[in-house]
Amino acid sequence: MTGTLKRPMEIYFWNMGYSLCLGLPLFANGILFGWFEKRYIDWIKRPMKSVLIAISIHIIYSSIIIFFVNWFWYVIALNQKWESFMELNKGMIISEYIIFIIVASIIYAISFFRAWRHEVRESEKIKREALSLKYQVLQNQVNPHFLFNSLNILGSLIDIDVLKAKHLHVNFHCFIVMFYILKTRI
Repeated sequence: MTGTLKRPMEIYFWNMGYSLCLGLPLFANGILFGWFEKRYIDWIKRPMKSVLIAISIHIIYSSIIIFFVNWFWYVIALNQKWESFMELNKGMIISEYIIFIIVASIIYAISFFRAWRHEVRESEKIKREALSLKYQVLQNQVNPHFLFNSLNILGSLIDIDVLKAKHLHVNFHCFIVMFYILKTRI
């Protein structure tokens, strides 16, 4: 092993500085996107528009950060010419964009599934409330007054029209059965 400890440590600190200069603003991209998403993106109602807006925001923000940090680090800090950097380090910029695409995809997936899960929970909550209200309506209908009136009508129809009385009896029986079935399920 040749060389001194001074050279590898210097390279280590330069790499660490570059990574922090690039990583922290890109990390802030997720925080800024979260703020923007709550106000302007609706993954459920407009998924395609939301994806296009999100991709546009991430590409613009990340491009500004990637090019500004690379310009600052290589032109200002390391005193290199920008033209030579672009010729020699295209692979590094491409790898930064590949990492950006992976991270952005994860952010989009998390955001979409959070919105989807919230929508499903809200839908189930509304269904439960609607069923509960239907049950309350049925329960309010089957009170002593309702039963008394139905039995009186049935009694008077027996003398007037036997077929209508039988029809009312069958419907009333079905109603009572359904009411008690619903009552036992809820």
